Amino acid sequence: MEILDIKAQNNLKIAKLAVDAKYFDVAVSRYYYYILLKIMIVLNERGINLDSKKDSTHNFTISEFLRLCKEDGIYNDDNNGRSLVKLWKLKNKRVSSEYSRTEIILSEDQFRTKFLYDYREVVAVLNKLSFLGEYNEK
Repeated sequence: MEILDIKAQNNLKIAKLAVDAKYFDVAVSRYYYYILLKIMIVLNERGINLDSKKDSTHNFTISEFLRLCKEDGIYNDDNNGRSLVKLWKLKNKRVSSEYSRTEIILSEDQFRTKFLYDYREVVAVLNKLSFLGEYNEK
């Protein structure tokens, strides 16, 4: 198993533990990193180097992944495109969950409506993508 995949799986495990402990802001962050690491694996496998400092940003990673999806025709399906664009929304929710001084997710209901719905929609599309291999949450 690749190191990035181990890190992704660890983030997924911590996300689930955080939900169980009702640390919803932590869960948002860890679920987001699970997706980001999985995307990084795909980009590396497709020859997109994320090792340089300027190319390792979240914005670059998401942009390159969406570009790859467009090239492969995946993004062109309206439903897939609308769902994959939510990667930006998940990124913004992650930033807010870690750094916001005015917002915190305190209840499971807030977590579900503010994050989990979009997360599951993105993951559902990612699970359909053949070039991702086994993406399903383990």
